[in-house]
Order: sequence, then structure tokens, then C-alpha cells
Amino acid sequence: HQQVVSSFRVALQKRLLCPGAATSDILTQFVSTIRVMRQLDPAGVLLAAIRIPLQQYLRARKDTIRCIVTLLTDDGSNGETVGGGLG
Repeated sequence: HQQVVSSFRVALQKRLLCPGAATSDILTQFVSTIRVMRQLDPAGVLLAAIRIPLQQYLRARKDTIRCIVTLLTDDGSNGETVGGGLG
């Protein structure tokens, strides 16, 4: 389990948690990660171990709140909302 978490964190740092990544893309990946992790590990152990770097990084970005509001209030023209299916 530790190796999976470690590998995933390295991949996040290298590919997603960088200044060039759009906040909306990071949020979309975060939601997708939550969905996948809930399927793979219903107890939430893996998700708990990897969500902290994502949350910390998003808190540090100045446009996170604006992007969340935009994603939640989007008309859903792609057929799915970011928050859909999380609960």
C-alpha cells in the first residue's frame, strides 16, 4: 500500500501539482481520483494518504475558489458536473 501511495504522490508532483497546470484541470483530476479511489479502496485508506498534497496545493492557489464556483455553476454542457457522483 505504501508503494502505491508513494508512486502516486510522485506522479502528482511531477505531472499535476506545478504552476503550469490549470486549477480547473487539477480540480477535475482531484474529483476523478476520489471516484477511482472509492472504487478501489472503499475504506478510504489510499485516498486519505494521497489527498493531503492535493488539498494543500489547491489551498495555496489564488484562483481555486473561483474555479470551484465556476465548475459548480457551469451549465454542464459536457453532460456531467464535477461534483456529480461524489456523495
